[in-house]
Amino acid sequence: MSTSDPLWTITCEPGADLAPICQALQAAGLDVVEVLDIIGVIQGRCPAAVVPKLAAVPGVADVAPTLGFQLDPE
Repeated sequence: MSTSDPLWTITCEPGADLAPICQALQAAGLDVVEVLDIIGVIQGRCPAAVVPKLAAVPGVADVAPTLGFQLDPE
């Protein structure tokens, strides 16, 4: 993994224990950047080719690219 890989947002099923999901995502090839327990979201980087493996992890509800934005400096 590298910082040039896309950032992905993984939404977990409601009430899921994120620790084992996070471990399974790492084993599938995700470089975890942040775990947001309160909202059931894990963010990380990996090549797009790894996304089907991430989506197949039990407890994962959705995998989507993390969209960025930039405010106008004025």
